[in-house]
This record gives sequence, structure tokens and C-alpha cells, in this order.
Amino acid sequence: MNSSEKMQFESLPNDLLLEIFDYLDGIELFRIFPHLNSRFTELLSFYSRYYDFNFQSITKNEMDLVCQESFRENVWKISSLTLSDDDDTPYQTELFFSYRLPFHNFFSLRSLSLYHIRSKVAFYWLLSNLRFFPHFNYLKIDQIDIDRQDIYPYCYSIWSLFALTDLYISDPNLFLDYFLYNLDISVSLKRLHLLEISFLPTEFETLLKHSPSVEELTIEIYQDLDDDDLSIDADLQSTLPLITILNLKFTGYFSGLDHILRLTPHVLKLHIELFNQKIDGYQWQDLICKHLLHLSDFHLKMSFYLTMDYDLEMEVDELVESYQRSYWTLQRQLHFRCLSNLEYNNSEEQYFVLFYSLPYVFDAFKYIKPVYSKSTYNFQAIECESYDTVRILCLVPDDDKPTDEIDERIQFSNLRHLVIGYTFKYLDIFCPKLNFLTILDIQYLDGQVRSHVQTLLNRAPRLQTIIFNKNNWSFFFLASNSVRRLSIRDGIYYNIQQCEQLCSSSLFQQCQVLEINLQKKTSVVDLINRITCLRTLIFQCQCEQWKESPTKLETWFKHYLPSRYLIKRDEFGSFRLSLHYGSNIEVIQDFIQITNTYKSFAERCNGFSNQTDIGYGNCSPLSYETFNTSILCICATNLCNHDLDSCRFSVQNQTQSNSAPVSLPALLPRLQTSISCVNSLFSQTDTVNTTYYCANSHSPYINLTACIEYYRANTVLCVLILQGNGTLAVGLSEDEYRLILLANIQNIHYFDQYSGVSVAYNQSSSYFYVIYKQIIDSSNETYIQQVCFCAQDNCTSNMTSCLNANRSLTVTNNGQSNRFLSEENQINIYLFIFFYFFFY
Repeated sequence: MNSSEKMQFESLPNDLLLEIFDYLDGIELFRIFPHLNSRFTELLSFYSRYYDFNFQSITKNEMDLVCQESFRENVWKISSLTLSDDDDTPYQTELFFSYRLPFHNFFSLRSLSLYHIRSKVAFYWLLSNLRFFPHFNYLKIDQIDIDRQDIYPYCYSIWSLFALTDLYISDPNLFLDYFLYNLDISVSLKRLHLLEISFLPTEFETLLKHSPSVEELTIEIYQDLDDDDLSIDADLQSTLPLITILNLKFTGYFSGLDHILRLTPHVLKLHIELFNQKIDGYQWQDLICKHLLHLSDFHLKMSFYLTMDYDLEMEVDELVESYQRSYWTLQRQLHFRCLSNLEYNNSEEQYFVLFYSLPYVFDAFKYIKPVYSKSTYNFQAIECESYDTVRILCLVPDDDKPTDEIDERIQFSNLRHLVIGYTFKYLDIFCPKLNFLTILDIQYLDGQVRSHVQTLLNRAPRLQTIIFNKNNWSFFFLASNSVRRLSIRDGIYYNIQQCEQLCSSSLFQQCQVLEINLQKKTSVVDLINRITCLRTLIFQCQCEQWKESPTKLETWFKHYLPSRYLIKRDEFGSFRLSLHYGSNIEVIQDFIQITNTYKSFAERCNGFSNQTDIGYGNCSPLSYETFNTSILCICATNLCNHDLDSCRFSVQNQTQSNSAPVSLPALLPRLQTSISCVNSLFSQTDTVNTTYYCANSHSPYINLTACIEYYRANTVLCVLILQGNGTLAVGLSEDEYRLILLANIQNIHYFDQYSGVSVAYNQSSSYFYVIYKQIIDSSNETYIQQVCFCAQDNCTSNMTSCLNANRSLTVTNNGQSNRFLSEENQINIYLFIFFYFFFY
């Protein structure tokens, strides 16, 4: 862009610039405009729109730039957040938490999407704190790479989110029997999508009991035993959810399907996939007329096997004929198609039958070379069948032979994922457009079809990933400007010379994520040095696996690779090496608020004194904490926070040279008297003497029973939060009350700089009160949050009782007493704090 063009853009009026901003997400806005000039900086500061931040596929440098500057300043205006720990951005959530952002200021957060989460602590913290975001209504969790036994206690809280309306979960390990039966009842949940999770019919009933307001449901149900006596629970019968949209995958018997439809009598739209089950048109018409009287949109996909004893053509003809009645062709205005071929099922050759309605509405399709096919319409009268909804297409003949005959009326124009074998010859007919294709999975490739593959790559401008299952080195000659990920799954372990040849290929030179098997561990270092764009390397080693333990291999890699690289071994024996994300120190917790509360930690650690705040030593755990050893290090010299060793050396040098800084004054009162507080998280009437909320329950390293007992005996401060129409009252222990108090002190200063949020506070020797007001631009409503702290028994039963608390508290500094919170003591403390945990 030349200078005249730049000046023309800058001369645009503010209203037009703000309209341009509307077309950009938060990352694009704050990556492009903040440093142009003061005008753009000011426009962004006062821009009233809420921001969407999607960190998927972002580089670490870009994430550093956004999070360390613009994100922090606009956190209260963020409405949508997306984080991902997939191979493009491994351990991104740990990096995100390492920025020490003011998470308590996410007042406007409405949507959170999490992909392939590997960090237990980040997952726990996010799920445990979502209840504090008053506008939060959308949660998406797509794969959790965490031990499922560890995540259950924190997933329970999802159903207790009072404003949650949309929930999307795609993870086969998340739900188990005892998890379902321990869920809260969500009266806000309207749209529930559960993918790759299978439920029994009885579990489906339990899910409906806990989600009585659901209107749209995506679910997979399987029935292991045929049972004609399935009945609906009496309590559920009178409170069936008004589900109007049902996307169902079902494997089982006719009795199970009948039972499910009886539970969903209000359905208007039903898209159903049946596996290993054959239901003809007469049976479906009977089911619909009996149970689904309001149904207006019906689409079916059905697959099943027939043994070779059956007359295939007769079975297909009878099935298709049952759907040719006027009920289907005229009243429902649907047509159906049936394809069949030979496949091996349980080591036995059988007929595979695929039957589906048209237009096709499902997102995946496997094309089979039919030995017999039939439709309910005059095939010659139809120019083209609609398959525009298909995103995943598999074109791999089961007989491993090229397809000579195809149906030219079947076309796919919106593919995202293509699995392909020998059918390159007709690909331009099957797939006239590949503009949106991002993943190409090649099952077989040799020199004869290589040119067809190159033609395919030329037609796919958005292609990002190629998976090679068989190659014969033909991929060495392929080229694509858009591909950034290569997965070589051919079973070959590549030696040093082969790796050198691979690195000269253009596909490898631009590769950012590489999956490959290697003969030698030294090839890892060579690949990193030769592929300059590489972000993540996923690999297995052949020879070393038999000579060295995985632990020794991991140690070798950490020794010979730069310390900024992160390497971990997964449960399948593969190593994941991240070149640009994370470090070899796991982020256990974000301690931004500990700058004035570290003293309570230091008191449990050796190596600390009353004369100075710096120190280094082992810390004893609290009675409910399950880790064996923790190390706390606090230092106060330049760059002493590089790692644990630099922190320890700094402490030793200052201590030995008598140059350690004097202990800083206390900001908050020291509370030690145990009291009782109202706890509204489980019930509005519960108190600590009956049901007590363990405020640290988001931590993965606690014994929950012991934690509850500890809080019953060590509660020292009560807090009441009124936000919108919700009320939250909890008790805080001696170990954590400073964190919550300081968060509100930080907010007073933080929001005083922004016109969109007003903050006022009041204090006495007995209470501390803060009120936040924010105008919601989209509805012109005012959101109000009130927070009140007090320290006498049950003083937070309501706001009046909190403000009338009469127990005086003081802050003691070197023998001098001050008020509950003293403004002149609100100082900055420049210390670097390390907290390390060791688990056995």
C-alpha cells in the first residue's frame, strides 16, 4: 500500500471506520490497528462493540502481541473466547493463563469454545468460574485430552450454570452412569448437542430429567438388549421437555426406537440415522402417526447388513416399494434412494445396504460402488441429486479396484474432508468444486495417479492438511501453497537419509505440523533445523524404543533440544514436540492476585522470615491438598523470574549480601476467627453447618471431603454477590479471602479508566461494598453487580445484613492499626513468585 492509499483510508470518517471494524474479529482488530496512530488507538478504546477472540491456529508471537497488550485492556468487552490445544497450538491454554490476565473482569463473556484441551488446571479453572460471568450462555467442548476420572467433578457444574442456553460437547469419554445421575437440573438449557457420546435408553431418560427445558437435541443412543416392556418413568411423563428439533443416531431394536419417540412427542424436525436396523415405510408411517403428530420435517439415513442367503434385489425392491406410497411422495414430498454392495462384516462376506432420503441432509457420506441400486423416483427425470450438506466424503472402493462406472447425478460441492482411494479418474464429476476442502486423506498413491492428485491440489485453494496412508514416495513430487500439516501414516520408519530427502520437498519446507515415524532420535533435531516453519512434530522412534525406556528418551530430547521447546509423550507412545508454545514448566495456577497475599503461603514454607518477603523453600500442604511437596520462590531482582534456578540464586545472593528488601506493609486485615456464612451455591437456605461450598474445588489436587471439613472449621469472611437476577453467597477461608478482596480492589482502579463501566465503593471497619454498573449496548439495559464482604456469623443472608455488620476489623502494620481497607496502603509490590507442585 502506497502512502496516498494509506492517507485515503485514514481520511475516512469515524462512523465508517467503526462500520469496517464490525467485519473484523478481536484478533484482527488488535493485530492491525492499535499501533497505527493515536486516532485508531482511541477509536478502539471507546469502540462499544463486544469482541470475539478466536485463538485457533494463531502463532505464539501473535498471541503474545494480542494478549500482553490489547486483550488485557479490553477484557471487559470480550463476548466470545476460543482456545485450542490441538497440534497447531499445543498447550495454548497454559500459555493463555501465563499472561496473568484479569479473568475476574470477564463481565461480558457470553461464549466459550474449547478444543482438544490438555491442561487440567486450565479446564478446571474455566469450568469452575463460568458461574461468575452473568451473561454466559454458550459452551462448546470439543475433545478433552485429560483423564476422565479427573474431569467429572468439574463437569457437574455445567448443568448448574444459571444462564447457559447452548451446550455442545463432543467427547466419547465424558459421560458415564454415575456422572449422569449426579447432574444438577438445568432450567435454562435450550439447545443441547452431544456428539460421539452414546447413551442407553434409560440414560436418555435421566438426561431429560436433568434438562427439562431443552428444545433442540443432538444425541446418539444405543440399545444393547431388546426389551418390549420399556416404560416411561412416572415423574418424567408429566415433565417431558418440549423438544422440537431432534438429531438422532440410533443403534438397537425397534422397541428402543419406539420408546425414544414416545419421549419426544413434540418434535417438529427429525433427522435420524439408523445403524444395523431395517425399518420399512409402513413401519415408519405407523411410528410417526402414533408418536410424532406435529412432525413437519423428516429425513432418514439407514444402513444394515444382509447375509448371502438373502435375495438382494428382492429385499431392496420391497424396501423401496414401501416408501413409494403417497404418504411419502405426496404428503411428505420425499424421495428415497437405496445402494448396496458386497462387504466383509465380522470376517464374513455380506451385503451392505445404504438407504436414505432425498434431498440428503447429513454431513457425512461414504460412496459405495453398488451391485444393485434403486430409487423411489424416475431416475431419468432427475438431473442431479442434492448433497450440498455433505462435509465429509469417503471415496474408497472396498475391493481396492478402480471404479469404472459412477453415477454422475451424485455430486458434492461443499466438502471439508475428503477420503480418497482409486477414484481420481472421476473426481471432477463427483466433486465439481473443492473451494472449501481443508483435509485430504489419501488411502493409496502411486506414480500412475500422482498427476490426478496434483490436479486435485491445484483445485483446493484452502487445503491445509494431507494424510498419506500409502505413498511409495510419490508425495515427494507434490506441491501446494496452502498445505501446512502433513501426516505420514504409512507404517514406515524413516532413516536419516530419507528424512534429508523429504526436507527438500516443497510440501515439507512449508509444513508447520508434521506427523512421522523415525528410525533415529537424532532425526528429530535434523528435522527441526531443516524445516524452518515447523511448529509441532509428532513422532515415534523405532530403534530407541527397544533399547531405552520412554522416560529416558524424553530426558534425552529435553537435554539436546532448546529449553523453550515442550515435549510430552501421549498414551499411544507418540512424542509431541512443540517448538513455539509452552515451556517445560507447567502453569499450575495464575497468581496475579498473590502480590499482596503471598504471606499466607510463605508462612507454610521454610526459607522465609518476618524481615523480608523474598525466600525459597519447601511448603507443607494444607490438610485437604493431595500433592506431596510444593516449592515457593519469591525474588526481587531484575529478570530473576526466568526459571526456578534463577529465582533461587537471586534469593541466595540478596540474603547473603544483606541486600534483601524489607517486608512490605500489609494491605488487608489478618482474619483468623472462624465464622459461619450463608452458602447459596447449592440452596438458598443452606448454611455452612449443613452444606458447605469448598471454594477451592476447581483444583484437581484436593480431597473434596477433607476440603469441606477444612472450610467448615476455617471460614473467616463472608461474601454476597448480587448480579442481574442471580444471588451468590459463599464463605471464604483464611487461605483465599485476600484473593477475592484484592480482585475487587483491582476492579475499582481498572474500571475507573473506562466510560462503559462505572464503579463505586463504600467501606467501614466492618464491611467492604462495591457496585458495578454497565450499559448493555445491544439492549440498552443496565447490568448491575453488587459485592459485599463482612466477617460475622451469617452476615450475608441479604445485602442489608451485610451493610449492617458491626464486627470491626483492623490492619496491623508494625504495631499500627488501620481501617478495614486503607487506600494509602494500596501499593504495587514488585516481586516475582514461583509456585511449583510435585505429585507422587
